[in-house]
Amino acid sequence: MLKSWYLIFIAGLQCSFAYAQLAVPGYIITNHNEVIHGAIRIQDPVKQQHEVEFIALNGQGYTRFDGSQLMGYGYITKKDTVRYVSTVATAKTEHGKTSRLFLRQLCAGPVQLLDYYFPVYYSGISQSQYVTNYRYQAPPASYLGRVDHSVLVWRAGQAGFVETRAWKFPQEVAEYFADYPALKSDLHAGRYRRRDLQAIVRRYNTWQLAQTTNTGK
Repeated sequence: MLKSWYLIFIAGLQCSFAYAQLAVPGYIITNHNEVIHGAIRIQDPVKQQHEVEFIALNGQGYTRFDGSQLMGYGYITKKDTVRYVSTVATAKTEHGKTSRLFLRQLCAGPVQLLDYYFPVYYSGISQSQYVTNYRYQAPPASYLGRVDHSVLVWRAGQAGFVETRAWKFPQEVAEYFADYPALKSDLHAGRYRRRDLQAIVRRYNTWQLAQTTNTGK
C-alpha cells in the first residue's frame, strides 16, 4: 500500500519539478481531521514551525498553511515519519489573537514531548518572545544564522509548556510524574538518565492509558 502511494506521489510531482526540488512525501491534517496526502516542502526548522508549504498530488503549485488552519502535518524520511502538531503558544500576540505553532511531536499521548526550535541571537530577543510571534518574520540583524532547540513537555489540560532543559534531573522529573509512584521511585533510584526522557514519557503514557481503561473513564 505504501509503495503504491509513493508511485502516485512521484507521478504527480513530475508535473511540476520546479516546485518539488525540496519536497518529500507527506500529508496535512485539516481542522476537520481529514488527512490529505501530497508533499511537504522542507524549510528551515524555525520557519517550519510557523507555516507549512503543501503540494497536492497533481503537482500544481503549493499552498501555505499556518497553525490555525491545520491540526498538523507530517512527512516521510528514510528512517521515520516526522510529525508536527498545531499547538497553542504560551501568550497572545500584539493583535490580541492566540498564536499557534507547528511543533514536532516526539511522543504522543496524555503527556506529549515537543521539539521547539528557535534562532540564536547576539542579544535582545529571547526564546520566549520569539515563540509568541503571530507570523513568521525574517530574524533581525542580531540573528547568528543558526538555531538551537529545546524539548517541551505538555500534559493534557495544562496551560503552557514545561521546558525540560531547565529541569533538575531526576528530582523535578519525578515530581512531574508523581502520580505514577513506581516511575517516581525508579527515577529517584537512578534507573533513568536525562537522555531517557522519551522512554520515561512513553512508560508514563502506557500506564496512564491503562489507568483510564481500567477505570472506564
